Amino acid sequence: MKLNMWNIFNLLPFSRMTVQIRDETPAIQYVRLMGPENEFRHNTVYVGAAHPDQPEGGTVAIIHRKDRILVEGESLYDVFNRVATIVDRFSFWERKLISAEQDENGVQLMLDGTQSFLPGGFYALTYGGKTLGLSCSTVSPLRPLWDEFSATKDLTYERMYLFDRYFDYSGFTSGVKLTTARSKDGSFYYTFRSIDSPNHNIGFIVFCTPDPTPPKGMEIIIDTLSEHIIQFFERHVGKINLLSRASEMMQKLLKSAQAGDDVKRFFQEIGWDQNNTFQIIAIDCGVKGKSSDIIKYCRSVFTEPLFCAVDKDLVMMLNLDREKSYDVAMEDFLSIMIDDIACGISNIFHYLYSARAYGEQAAYELRRAEKTAGSYSLAKNHDTDFFKTVLLSAPLCRSYLHRPVVTMSMYDSLNGTEFYATLKSYVMSFFHHSDAARILNIHRNTLLYRLEQMRSIIDFSELDDAMQNYDIKILERYYVSFFIIDEIHGRPVI
Repeated sequence: MKLNMWNIFNLLPFSRMTVQIRDETPAIQYVRLMGPENEFRHNTVYVGAAHPDQPEGGTVAIIHRKDRILVEGESLYDVFNRVATIVDRFSFWERKLISAEQDENGVQLMLDGTQSFLPGGFYALTYGGKTLGLSCSTVSPLRPLWDEFSATKDLTYERMYLFDRYFDYSGFTSGVKLTTARSKDGSFYYTFRSIDSPNHNIGFIVFCTPDPTPPKGMEIIIDTLSEHIIQFFERHVGKINLLSRASEMMQKLLKSAQAGDDVKRFFQEIGWDQNNTFQIIAIDCGVKGKSSDIIKYCRSVFTEPLFCAVDKDLVMMLNLDREKSYDVAMEDFLSIMIDDIACGISNIFHYLYSARAYGEQAAYELRRAEKTAGSYSLAKNHDTDFFKTVLLSAPLCRSYLHRPVVTMSMYDSLNGTEFYATLKSYVMSFFHHSDAARILNIHRNTLLYRLEQMRSIIDFSELDDAMQNYDIKILERYYVSFFIIDEIHGRPVI
């Protein structure tokens, strides 16, 4: 980024300045005093007295082509020296930033070098919540963290949580422009912006200061710094690209009972909402080396698949809310599951952090496909005989629960209602109102009132179809779910 006239205006410390014309201008090459007309060069900034008879303490003009800044109440030579210093310092700083792009600790070097322009506290929060650089001189609450970072070039996992005491990360979203907020404890102010490459969000840069008024020129400096941090990431993309992060975060999600903050931040960065609809597919690529071909193929048919390796399987996660033509893509995908390639496909599920159970389900389905010499096995296609063999496997039971049944069980636990028992009686009596009321020992009108309330909570269209068409497959999903909840788990909240 080369300085232009507007940049210089924003970096000058004078309070009484007027812009006469603002135009897009070429880069500034050097600064000199205003001279005769034939000395005006295309890329030169001229500084001189606007009124020749008032060289001291009058009005000073800074001119570049069509742009003119008038500075009042300042010495001609003070203004000239300030402009020359800004250009020289900025050029030197940019050369240092370019040099830092080559260094493994480049972000840290960039933050340290920027302190000469913006004295305060800087830190860069990057890929999955890791603090890549921290530079702090005036914001006292952050100094202990800076001491630790200086000594170890990293922060301990426990100390990372200290940042949560000061910063509200809910506003840290991809694409956010410069935003200023007050720290949670009220001891300082911070300005942050998203650092985005063409392909994904890299992270965030944060500037901290005790003063609520942003320093002059802050926007230019942080924008320039962000551009060079992006260049650093692109240069070192082999180590810290999005795909390697996705693999790491997916493994944590599938193996941990509760995902940590780094996992949650990663999925926030890529724009996946935890309440989207998901599916997990476990793939045995057979011949060694075929996994790269499968990944390439899946990316050509699905919109935004994520991949990781779990044991010997390749695991793919789909966000169905992002898929444009899911049914067509799945049909194309299953068509290649032949010969030495097999896969297991989980049920569709809501809530991202249920992925562990459904990852286990996909792996179980894959093993089943291999044992039965099939090319694939879909969790949604099983009949009653299958469930007789699998229901006693407690870790898998949860993933086969039908969602409306789970919703009613959870709703009862939270609200003290009896909708689960009502739903069960209604289905088990094959939708006969009087029989269902008799099972529950309530009046028929009470049953009808409950059913009306339940229709506002879950979608009854599936049950209405089952009643009209006697769809045994739909009914079996409910029967199995009632059995799992009542007989094995004792009506858990899942």
